[in-house]
Amino acid sequence: MQVNVRKIAAAVGTFAVALGIGFAMQNGDALASRFLNNPPVQAPAPQVATATPAPVVPQQAAQPSLPVMASVSMPPLPAPLPAPTQAAFVPASPATAAPVPAAEAPAAPVLMALANDTPPVPGGTQSPVVATADCSPTLNATVGEAALVSLSLAAPCDPDAQVTFHHQGMIFSLLTDADGKATVTVPALATTAVFMAAFENGDSATATVEVPELTKFDRAVLQWSGPAALTLNAYEFGAGFKDEGHVWVQAPRDSGVAVAGEGGFLVHLGAPGGPNPLMAEVYTFPAAGTGTAGNIRLAAEAEVNAQSCGTQIDAQSMQLVPGEPMQAHDLTLSLPDCDGTVSFLEIPQMFSDIAVAAK
Repeated sequence: MQVNVRKIAAAVGTFAVALGIGFAMQNGDALASRFLNNPPVQAPAPQVATATPAPVVPQQAAQPSLPVMASVSMPPLPAPLPAPTQAAFVPASPATAAPVPAAEAPAAPVLMALANDTPPVPGGTQSPVVATADCSPTLNATVGEAALVSLSLAAPCDPDAQVTFHHQGMIFSLLTDADGKATVTVPALATTAVFMAAFENGDSATATVEVPELTKFDRAVLQWSGPAALTLNAYEFGAGFKDEGHVWVQAPRDSGVAVAGEGGFLVHLGAPGGPNPLMAEVYTFPAAGTGTAGNIRLAAEAEVNAQSCGTQIDAQSMQLVPGEPMQAHDLTLSLPDCDGTVSFLEIPQMFSDIAVAAK
């Protein structure tokens, strides 16, 4: 296959583009639903554990359950024997009490059949305990530098399953491992950051953290579904393709660059496996600048290759500037038919340039 690495701009008539411009409201789920053409995903209501009543069983066939024990007619039990600890320190006098042979000791109460194997306390009350495996997923969030949040998902009953993460309109999918676990570091898009992990079977978990450091950074998001390889490219201060100032998935840098005020960095989110993989890329730049005045040009690009040619892409961009409402652009893109070459198409109007003033 001939490879044409020259980037060509999208032209009217080359392929169909439907571009919508909108603004993100405080409810980020509206953005995700617009991107996926699905109803907004709502965080699940808190679940309250309820006890399931035990089935009614004839008395002669099974032992009565504890909650209805008071209503069951039973012959009176003999007086309880002295506790073992009392017998060790205060032995019974032969003149007042005859030893009880071991064979004549009363049988253990039927309550020993409880799941926790704890005998009842004489004179007290005890609730039944149901021995069930806890399959509820849990999601833990930890805030790091550059307004990044590390998420740790534990879903023991969802091994090797696709899980979709939602945050302020951003959406991407991962696969859990054989133990139902997944970890990912996500750039926050709100100072009060709410994250949700949702499975196809309805299992879900949420986590909320405060990220006050977000006000120190500009952020841009490109997310998509479909087989095509989209990329978010940042050309800092006039850099060209693959120059030192070109930040993209093949040269992402790390968060320390932005913390030090030296430039921006990129995070790729999402895994290609699963029935409906969702991807996202996030570019971060320090709002205070780097000491160099100029512009950062942001561009969305699509690679047209043997896997993506002739297909349709659904994509969305979001751009966050401190103190301003988030901007969002929707895109439906039909890529050119296959012709044996590999091209990179730059998609216009998805982002605004970042203007950087000198410190």
